[in-house]
Amino acid sequence: MTWTFLNILIVIVAFQLLFFSVFLATRRSEFRVRYRLLALFLFSMALPLLSFILYRADLSIYLSYPYLFWFGNSFGLLWGPSLYLYVRSLVDRDFGFKKLDALHLIPLALYWLYKLLYFHVHGAHVKLELLLVGKVLDSTDLLVAGIALHVIVLAYTAASWRALAVYRRGLRDAYSSIEKIDLSWLRFVLVGFGLVWIAALGNSLVSFVRGYPALLFCTANVLYVFCASNVILFKGLRQNEAFSGLEQRTKYAQSTLSRADSEKHLERLRTLMEEEELYLTPSLSVDQLAQKLHIQPRHLSQTINDCAGQSFIDFVNRYRIEEAKRLLKDPEHKRTILEVAYQSGFNSKATFNSAFRKSAGMTPSRFRKAREGILGSDSARGRTES
Repeated sequence: MTWTFLNILIVIVAFQLLFFSVFLATRRSEFRVRYRLLALFLFSMALPLLSFILYRADLSIYLSYPYLFWFGNSFGLLWGPSLYLYVRSLVDRDFGFKKLDALHLIPLALYWLYKLLYFHVHGAHVKLELLLVGKVLDSTDLLVAGIALHVIVLAYTAASWRALAVYRRGLRDAYSSIEKIDLSWLRFVLVGFGLVWIAALGNSLVSFVRGYPALLFCTANVLYVFCASNVILFKGLRQNEAFSGLEQRTKYAQSTLSRADSEKHLERLRTLMEEEELYLTPSLSVDQLAQKLHIQPRHLSQTINDCAGQSFIDFVNRYRIEEAKRLLKDPEHKRTILEVAYQSGFNSKATFNSAFRKSAGMTPSRFRKAREGILGSDSARGRTES
């Protein structure tokens, strides 16, 4: 085998993926389910890469062990399901394997059945003959299998993106501050994964016409796998505590909470917020408030959404903005905008500015200047009258 840049890169990435998958699969943690799903995702990417480099290097291994020929590549059918289940384990607090999850293995099972009837059912000498004459790598066969693989991967990537989007919206009903829950790394993985496989689908079509794949696409795909595997491992491990997931709730369709009880909960909630000033806690969550009120979190969410007509984060921010306005109006203690943000319960100046502008229609700085202008006018008018 010629040690080209692509060949060296494939070997490095394949063994990195294997190392990462072993590390995650053997790691002891309360997040072991999501670790093992991530390990499966990385492992399923490593085996096709190893099969590809062995094919590019020499067919001698496959000639000696012909039954291994399609084994490694078949794990590509686990890319989509393992990524989707991993995302679900992040966004669903009560995630667990159910019998229906076995349906995700149907494409892999069908593929193995097809190869069993077409290739593996034969004896070793027939397999060797199929390998040597090139029938195993028939271009039409590869095109059909390739398109099916790419459609499956893209469908699961879209499902993963939808699950992440639902989670993102749900955060506003569960937490009063979401700055520390960083989803950008996962969006990078999903967007990149989708773009890579759209490009790979085009590469498959080009390969069918030209008879060989474009190495530029292959190199770009392997480089992305290298970057994404590092990002998803290290960022995923660091974000576990913040990425605690949400309780999956239907949107109150079967709720037992009556309108009268909901209004009582809202009155108690407002009293609690005003008396204890809980909105000053940046990490305040709907679960914490529900525990103080001795009601179910889903009932508290329904109360805020239906009776107050707001998301949880907007409900809490309304109190924070009022506190910020009080601090900005205080003539005796001139605070910086950052100090006002922190003292009114916000985690960052950017989030504070955005929420204040949404509520007051102007920035905190402009609000303060306007207030000072009013006070200055009143003072000047008082001196004139006297």
